[in-house]
Amino acid sequence: MDSFIRPLEKLDGSAFTRHRRPVESNAKTMYSDGYPYLLCNDRSVDQINQDVGKDLATWENFRPNILVTSTQGPYVEDEWREIEISGVQLFGEKPCGRCSFPNVNPQTGERNPKAEPYNTLYKTRLLKQYSKSSPMFGMNLVLDGEPGFISVGDSVMC
Repeated sequence: MDSFIRPLEKLDGSAFTRHRRPVESNAKTMYSDGYPYLLCNDRSVDQINQDVGKDLATWENFRPNILVTSTQGPYVEDEWREIEISGVQLFGEKPCGRCSFPNVNPQTGERNPKAEPYNTLYKTRLLKQYSKSSPMFGMNLVLDGEPGFISVGDSVMC
């Protein structure tokens, strides 16, 4: 399965500049919560389940565009800034502040009655340098170069 990574524009073709990399970037976003791409690490999902005490969450709870299988530990993506996948250059702006939506089972639509994994994220992933009230999970990305295709199984270089 391929995904085309490209800068986004408004329907009229004009630039959308809600979030941009500093001056040198042409990355744009629209119709997204904040950033056009979200990267999650499978080890981070495993760590949340370990912290909760059961296999409660999957990557689907966090709705990333890009899921990486890491050879490193959990939350290493917090520090990733320059990322390349199949020649497509992305920039990690900041970890993603999470709402309670990951508490909803993506298969059934039912909300977790104990507000998990949000409560555990709040206890373990409140990174105050980014937010005093939202736990962080995953890395928000913008395109930092030419558009291109990425595919399942591509290597990720950080």
